[in-house]
Order: sequence, then C-alpha cells, then structure tokens
Amino acid sequence: MLVIPLFLLPLTLALKDTVPLLVWGNHEIPKLDQLQCQNVLYLNIHHLHASDLPTLQISKTKQHYYDSLSKVYLPHLPVDDIISIEEALNGCNQMSKLNINQPEAAADYDGWLMDKLSELDGEDYIVILTSSTPKVIDDSTTLSENLFKRAQPSAADLTIPYSKRSLFQKYTFFSTSVYLGLVSMFFVLVILYFGLQILTSLQTPTRFETPKK
Repeated sequence: MLVIPLFLLPLTLALKDTVPLLVWGNHEIPKLDQLQCQNVLYLNIHHLHASDLPTLQISKTKQHYYDSLSKVYLPHLPVDDIISIEEALNGCNQMSKLNINQPEAAADYDGWLMDKLSELDGEDYIVILTSSTPKVIDDSTTLSENLFKRAQPSAADLTIPYSKRSLFQKYTFFSTSVYLGLVSMFFVLVILYFGLQILTSLQTPTRFETPKK
C-alpha cells in the first residue's frame, strides 16, 4: 500500500507552478505561437489555478466562452509558456489587457469583456483568460527548493521568442516529476516481477493417490 502514494507523488508535483489557459473567439483560433496582434482581449487573473475556474464569479464571461464559435482550454500550462505568450503580444497596439490581483476580485470586472466587445462592433477578436506571475530569482534558495523548479535553462530563457525556439527549448522532456515517476515505476515493476516469479513457481500435483477401500 505504501507504493501507491509514492506513485501518485510525481503526478501531484507535475501540476505545480501551472496555470489554466482559455482562448476563444468568433473565428478559428490559430496556434498559440502564431497569435496575431489584432483585437486581443487579455484577462490576467493572478494566482489562478485550474481548480478555481468553477468558482469564479464571472457569469457573463463564462457564458460568452461557452457560446463562442471556437475555443481552446488547457488546464495545466507551465507559467514560462504564459510569459512567452505575453511577450509575443506586448507590442500589440490593438490589445486590451486587464490585470486582476486575485481570483476573488474577478467578480468586480465581469462586465469588462462585454464593454470591450461592444467597442469592436462585430470585428474578429480573440479573448485570452489565464494567469501569470513574475519570475523571482532568489539566490538564497536551497538546493532542495531548486530541484522542484523548472531547471531547463533553454526552456526558461525568455530572450528567445517562443516561435523561434527549438523542440528541446519549447518543452521539458525530463524533469524532477518525470524522474520520480520512473523511480516509482521501478519499484512497482520489481514487486510485480517477484510476484510473477512466485506465481509461476507454484506446482500442482501430477498424479493423485488411489483412495484406499
């Protein structure tokens, strides 16, 4: 039974430092690294987690998302990818951005999206709802704390535009969570191996004695 929590631990750590991303609009949504600087409405709710979305008091915004013609929902996206998207859109003159300090305050800005859409007068638009937090690098952090951070320098290098990064710079293929998952699977496979060895070593009688009369 102790193996089950050990196996589930990497799954929990894999969702650490991730934020949800919702993108919708009145036309086909392009790839995230190919978003155009045209009528972009950006809602940045700080400290937002995917589990907070059902409890957000933004009924008008939610209804507009459900009624949209095209939508994309990614519940767990690394914060570094969100920062890359923000950097790609920073130079957009036709982008309206709203920063909300915490999810509990989102209810006060529920009408912001409707007001902005009314100004577009039927033009094509894209709405982005996500969360981003500034990256704080603290030299006093311990080694154990750094082990649970995204430790691939090329993926964390924000000076390289997301669209120009190589495959290994866009994605982290080996992290602490993956390592813990492999270690857990090793113990599971060892236990399974010895269990099968015990089962295959069992022998049934080849003949039965004749009962005495």
